[in-house]
Amino acid sequence: MTFSGTGCSILRMIRDNLFIDGIDRGDISFDEEVERIMLAFTPTLKNSLEQQHPEWRPLVEKAKQATGLLKNHEIQADWNSLPLVEYADWCFYPEPDGTFLYLAVYADLIVPRTEQEQQRQDKLFRELEAIIQPNLYTLRQRGNDLILLLRLTSSPAR
Repeated sequence: MTFSGTGCSILRMIRDNLFIDGIDRGDISFDEEVERIMLAFTPTLKNSLEQQHPEWRPLVEKAKQATGLLKNHEIQADWNSLPLVEYADWCFYPEPDGTFLYLAVYADLIVPRTEQEQQRQDKLFRELEAIIQPNLYTLRQRGNDLILLLRLTSSPAR
């Protein structure tokens, strides 16, 4: 997986959403944030954290289900419409101090061109919310970026 354009977009979206929620980003440089987010999307880190923290399993399953739903929409296209999602993935979002406070589900959406595609996207958002509820979450869309943040109940170090 390459992160040339997508990684920076993922990083900006996650960082902006966390900053909006009042979380202090500190004096970390953009390059350090890019490195953290690139590492966060590696399967070995995901697997390691899942094994180390079984208390996070219910939220991890919700993130996987939400990502699975988004990935299903990556491939759903026909002669009349484009897929709704260009790219989707999830990660444990690493804080500068090495802790994990959030699970992040990210998707690069394809802008709906027709009313039918807009209705499909609205339905996708309702399905995402149905998967995540009753957990507390933040769901934001800015441009083509969709971010879903699930707060972990504890923040153990890496």
